[in-house]
Amino acid sequence: MPNSHDNYKREHEKGACQDLLKALDFEYKFERLGNDKDEADVLFIINDKKIGIEVALAYYDEEAAIMEWKAYRKQIKGIQIHKFMVEPDKKLIDWINKELEDKAQKAYSGSDENWLCLDVRAPITLHEDIHNRMGEINVPTNQFARIYLLIFESGKIKYIRIK
Repeated sequence: MPNSHDNYKREHEKGACQDLLKALDFEYKFERLGNDKDEADVLFIINDKKIGIEVALAYYDEEAAIMEWKAYRKQIKGIQIHKFMVEPDKKLIDWINKELEDKAQKAYSGSDENWLCLDVRAPITLHEDIHNRMGEINVPTNQFARIYLLIFESGKIKYIRIK
């Protein structure tokens, strides 16, 4: 039986995928959540194809990740600035590269095509900042047909396609 952390995680994965698909202006039908074994996190039907979307989160560092999940679970009120951060954009790019490497090593089945959505959780980094550092993002060989960075900025959902 899933625990509350699993429920929050699954709810977030589905929501991030729907945010991405809306930002892309794609018509889609939610098929189901993946099996957490060999399928992507969420499965959709897009243009008569079953698309599996794997979701990963990108933060500045582990402390920022812990703080965000505590806020999401209402264990703390809001996100607090946790410390003076040196080179936050570089830290974010390093985390993105780590997630890309990790997800590239996995095999996914149960869909016609798989995508990766990296949900960027970095409130002081702008879409433009990431775009300007694209040369630092290393996309290893992988099975994803598409890879997107999903970015929330000033209440708007933005994305950058990196594959």
